[in-house]
Amino acid sequence: MLQTMRLLLLLLCFASFAQAQKTVSVGILSDKLISEPEDLVTAMKNEIKAVVGEDATLVFKTALENNFSKERAVQNYQELLKGNTDIILAFGVVNSIVLHQETSFPKPTIVFGTVNKDFINLPVAQKTSGQNNITYLIAPMSYKEDLSVFKTLYDYKKLGIIVDEFLPKTLPVQELFASYFKDTENDFTLIPITETTNWENELEGIDAVYLAGGFYLKEAERSALINAINAKKLPSFSAFGIRDVERGILATNQPDTNTEQFFRRIALSVEDIIAGKNPSELPMYIDYKRKLSINFTTASEIDFQVRYSMLGTVNFMGEASITNSEVSLSIMDIMNGILNKNLALQVEKNL
Repeated sequence: MLQTMRLLLLLLCFASFAQAQKTVSVGILSDKLISEPEDLVTAMKNEIKAVVGEDATLVFKTALENNFSKERAVQNYQELLKGNTDIILAFGVVNSIVLHQETSFPKPTIVFGTVNKDFINLPVAQKTSGQNNITYLIAPMSYKEDLSVFKTLYDYKKLGIIVDEFLPKTLPVQELFASYFKDTENDFTLIPITETTNWENELEGIDAVYLAGGFYLKEAERSALINAINAKKLPSFSAFGIRDVERGILATNQPDTNTEQFFRRIALSVEDIIAGKNPSELPMYIDYKRKLSINFTTASEIDFQVRYSMLGTVNFMGEASITNSEVSLSIMDIMNGILNKNLALQVEKNL
């Protein structure tokens, strides 16, 4: 009898726990799903599950792609609204534009990963969306700031800016770059990524490359692009981060942690919404420290001159050496040389 009572109490505890735990259905909108170099949707789901923990049982719906079609993006959004979705996660430029045109949001919505601050006109003091049931996650990514940093690294004259084919059709990127170069002696050309792009031809007539697109390229396609850039010995700069520098792009001003930070902030936002917060109250901006990173191997390959002054402020990657006609120096050689020079100056000062 006693054992039966204990069993009943145990079952009641489990039943109470199951009733207390919410079941939350999460819908995902994407312009295009990415499986290389990693499944980002799966990585995001895992981060959300880890943060939410036992506060709720999460049910993720199959992610809906629009393949860069505004009409399809609208249909996908309406499909989630009509279903039993509790929270909507929206990723991609097209989804962002479609949602920006909405006037009300029946279900809590998080828009992330696509909003470049060059296209945002918000008051400096505004930290939240202030609009019921929607929040945006905005990183300090800026084409204009990247170009300024790249200019200090290499004095380009005719810059080739590589963009995804759909981007000029959805955002005023041509106007943005034209405005940036308007009062300078430099020029630019947009190079769209298409299925038939011939990089040998497209990279002619420019002296440097800014990689502002290619997020959806497969690894083999990205490698082919980077190899073509380096084969022409063109200094290059990526808008996306250190991973591109590891692949062979010369430089970037983005850190290696921005993807992880995005996923963590998405997860924390989902946790807050489950706890009862309105998305309009959640912080929009993701802050992280930017630092210039240079692939030393690529610099050597394209005969790019690395200056001594860079060593204190630049994150160097790769294992090549800096070589000229008379001397070959590794990164460690240069650092030791600078250290010895500083020590010598200190000794002279003390004499």
